[in-house]
Amino acid sequence: MELNHPELTGQALEILRSPATFEWYFIPLLAFVVYIYFDEKTS
Repeated sequence: MELNHPELTGQALEILRSPATFEWYFIPLLAFVVYIYFDEKTS
C-alpha cells in the first residue's frame, strides 16, 4: 500500500497518539452521558 503523503500521515499519527493533545475532560463527560443514558433507559 502506497500512501500519497507519508510524511503528513506520520505527523497526523504522532498528533493523535500524543497524550499532550488528549482532552481529559472527555472521559468523565462520556461516563456521565453513558450513566444518564442507561439510567433513563431503565426507568
